[in-house]
Amino acid sequence: PRTPLDSRAAKRGTSVYLMDRVIPMLPRALCEHACSLNPNEDRLTVSVTWIMDSNAHIHQTRIAKSIIRSRAKLSYKRAQLIINNSSSPSSSSSSASCSSSSSFSHGTLCTELRESEQK
Repeated sequence: PRTPLDSRAAKRGTSVYLMDRVIPMLPRALCEHACSLNPNEDRLTVSVTWIMDSNAHIHQTRIAKSIIRSRAKLSYKRAQLIINNSSSPSSSSSSASCSSSSSFSHGTLCTELRESEQK
C-alpha cells in the first residue's frame, strides 16, 4: 500500500548530505532514531558480504539477516582521521574490531557482525 511516508521517500529517493546540513529522505523522527545507526544500539539489517579480488571483481556474494551495532557517531572528518590513523573511534575503546593496522590500507571495512537466527 502506498502511504504518505512512501510518497515522501519516493520523491526524495535518498537523503542529501550537504556540508552544513542533511535533507533527510524520511521524517526526522525516523532518520534520527528508529532508522539511524546510533552508537551502542542494535539494528536489524540485511548484510551483503562480497569476496573480491584486487581488481574489485566479485567472486562470492553472501546475503544474510544480521544485527549490527555502531560504536560511534562520526563526522566525515573524524571518520577519515580514524581511517588515516588506523585507530578506534574512542581512545578508551579497547575492543576495536580491526585486528591488523594494515586493514585500512588494504581497503578493508572493519565491522562487527553477528548473524540473527534464521527462521
